[in-house]
Amino acid sequence: MDTPITTVLPKGIISLLMTDIEGSSPLWDACPAAMQSAVCRHDEIVSECVALHRGLIIKAKGEGDSHFCVFQSPIDAVAAALDLQLEFIREDWPAEAPIKVRMAVHTGEAELREGDYRGPPVNRCARIRNAAHGAQILVSVTTRDLAAGSLPSGAALKDLGHYELTGLRSPEHLFQLTHPAFTDSFPPPRAQINSPTNLLRQLTSFIGREREIEHARELLAKNPLLTLTGAGGAGKTRLATEVAASLLPDYADGVWLVELAPLSSHELVLQSIASTLLRDSSGQATENALVEHLRPKRTLLVLDNCEHVIDSVAPLAHVLLRSCPQLRILATSREALSIPGESVYIVPTLAVPDMRRLPSVKRLMQLESIRLFFERARAALPEFEINADNAAAVAGICMRLDGIPLLIELAAAWVRSIPVEEIAERLNRLLSNRGVLATHRHRTFQATMDWSYNLLTDEEQVLLRRLSVFSGGWTLDAAEAVCAGSGIDEYAVIELLARLVDKSLAAPPADKSRRYRLLETIRQYAAEKLRDADEDDMLILKHLKFFSEFASTAKPHLEQGDQRKWLSKLEADHDNLRSALRNAVQPEDRLAIAVSLGRFWYVRGHWSEGRGWLEGALQRAADAPVELRSEALNLAGIFAAAQYDNGSAVQLHEQCLELRRNMGDPILVAGSLTNLGLALRHARDIERAREHYDEALHIYRELGNDRGTATVASNMGSLSLLSHEFAAAERLFRESVGVYEKLEDDWYLAGALHNVAESLFWQERCPEAEEALIRGIRIEARLEDWKSVASSLTWIAYAAAAADNIGRAATLFAAADQHLRASGEKSDDEPDAIFEERLSQLRSLSNGDCFVDQRTFGTTLDIHEAVRFAIQVAD
Repeated sequence: MDTPITTVLPKGIISLLMTDIEGSSPLWDACPAAMQSAVCRHDEIVSECVALHRGLIIKAKGEGDSHFCVFQSPIDAVAAALDLQLEFIREDWPAEAPIKVRMAVHTGEAELREGDYRGPPVNRCARIRNAAHGAQILVSVTTRDLAAGSLPSGAALKDLGHYELTGLRSPEHLFQLTHPAFTDSFPPPRAQINSPTNLLRQLTSFIGREREIEHARELLAKNPLLTLTGAGGAGKTRLATEVAASLLPDYADGVWLVELAPLSSHELVLQSIASTLLRDSSGQATENALVEHLRPKRTLLVLDNCEHVIDSVAPLAHVLLRSCPQLRILATSREALSIPGESVYIVPTLAVPDMRRLPSVKRLMQLESIRLFFERARAALPEFEINADNAAAVAGICMRLDGIPLLIELAAAWVRSIPVEEIAERLNRLLSNRGVLATHRHRTFQATMDWSYNLLTDEEQVLLRRLSVFSGGWTLDAAEAVCAGSGIDEYAVIELLARLVDKSLAAPPADKSRRYRLLETIRQYAAEKLRDADEDDMLILKHLKFFSEFASTAKPHLEQGDQRKWLSKLEADHDNLRSALRNAVQPEDRLAIAVSLGRFWYVRGHWSEGRGWLEGALQRAADAPVELRSEALNLAGIFAAAQYDNGSAVQLHEQCLELRRNMGDPILVAGSLTNLGLALRHARDIERAREHYDEALHIYRELGNDRGTATVASNMGSLSLLSHEFAAAERLFRESVGVYEKLEDDWYLAGALHNVAESLFWQERCPEAEEALIRGIRIEARLEDWKSVASSLTWIAYAAAAADNIGRAATLFAAADQHLRASGEKSDDEPDAIFEERLSQLRSLSNGDCFVDQRTFGTTLDIHEAVRFAIQVAD
């Protein structure tokens, strides 16, 4: 293939390929003649292959046997790496000098200076290459995202996970390029596995701030709480995430970000923190639950945008820090939390030039504000340069904007359509004529936001202010449904949204969810514009309609084979669904949304929140259709039973049963009988429970309803267990397993497998019991139903103890018990009694040969580690 090769070095975003011969130094020492021949042939292959794929070899990077190549296309870079490896494998190398080449491909915006590339992308690519093994190709997540859809024939990308790379502040998500022609079996990369975190990968580079990061790290090392304060747009959130990312190696139990901006209710603060840290907030999310979870852990908790819920955040942070010695909290807020142990750091703006003594372009580029403007301008206009002709204009922009990062990014985004000199002139005129507001910096911020907003087209302005109705982000489908109409055609939303992203007013998707978002400062500004335009009522109604229909559409999918996908969808839009619930003026509408979300709340552990919405809506919707009220009563009863509020559960299900008997629908009656029987069983009223089960089973069998029959059979099996009729219980449980397999209802199938395991356990068939539990754990983990995982782990611990494997039993039992305590399953007066009961069972199973006391459980594994341990042992 004769492809002309340009000699002009590409600028802007490029793809880098770095190679290196593994172990070349010892080979040179042992057989210099053979290595001389081998390396010459190696260099020829690299040269031919890189040219074939439209790349350029810049120079060696690292030791003498390495190559540094650049490509304008990530697809070409990946294809070149693959062809290189295939050629190296085919080559007949000297026996004494077997060449194995490690490679890395990464994409980013590198700085071209004097014929060489410099900057973070180059450093990151080199670190990735150093993590690879001979004959292995590692690919960064950035390149994967851009090239995954156009891989060469036979090639694939294998996810290796997140790794800490030496010298880099943030971790890298690594992928291995595979092909049938060479092995994909390598040891783990030569790097540390990344600490657990939910920090998202940042899509733009972080300019400067080295002093601020170091100062924040020092303050956090000396104080349990560091609050970053400052004006809107000062970069508090971005600085906090960069500091947190740099500290990942220091926190073995993770760095966790909780975004508080979408929350408008103080009650949801505890819920959101619990959902992030516990991975489920089932039962009643309490301060005690969080304390018990965090006390033994070394964790960094990042609380972003605290100012509007500071009355809830401050006392909770005080409780957590007082009780958890290894916990550190990094908060961002426009005001301090004002609690003991807090250090406050006012985030400074970026350094700006002195217009009276303007330095040379080279020295000007060393200022953080200028570098930020330059990088963001290059992203909008790749050929943009700062030179002697425009340096004063750029300096003037950064100076007039007080070095506020958000404002600089907004101004830089306009270089695509407005000359930089005109941007400077407009800003100068605008800020000079603006009336006095609260402070100079607030005046600058407001004026720049107004200026950037006024530069938008009418359609862009309409879309920006309408997007402020979303909480926690949105998908393109949601934007088209909610924001289109009255001045915006639906088909135009995607183009307008892309323009807002280009102008740095909207943030693009940072992961596979394809969700957009507004920075909180911009969202608040846009919300004011929405109110000024008198569009807020209309948008709230459209938002409510969309998410009401979304919840209604999702509801049947939560009982089908694709339930995991829909659970994730609902979780991603939970903040929008909460907004819809709050904005539902009609009590009946609120009740309908809550009913649609019932199973989602149950499976994902939002029990207190779900029960609160349901019971609150029931109180206000006395005139709602009887079908809707009965379903809400049924769900509220299920939540009450799950929280061991047995009295309330019985009462709610009795009310539901009365309504449904009057409705005359036998299926609904049977469902209420079943759930009431369960509540009665929990209340130890066994005879009444059996009566209700018998009636429900009769109805289901008469109607030929398999699902109902399976549910009642499972519940009756539980009664058989209580009566020590273990074989009968097994038969009933296996009947329900078969039905749920047929229905592809994973959540109920996992529960049925758990029941089968219990019946097998009591028949002393422990290997079979553990097999059923492991199968259930896999399903529960897929659904992120961690409470059920913990319950299954408890029974694996019983099985291990029965086999006299007390060490394994103690490990798994402790992890499960710790998680159950933290998740809020037990009320405050029950944990010790339940713990002692389980401990007694565990001791009895060891036949007295091994004494296990409570201290065995003092040091426990994290629940996720326990899950991996259980599956590893089972495999």
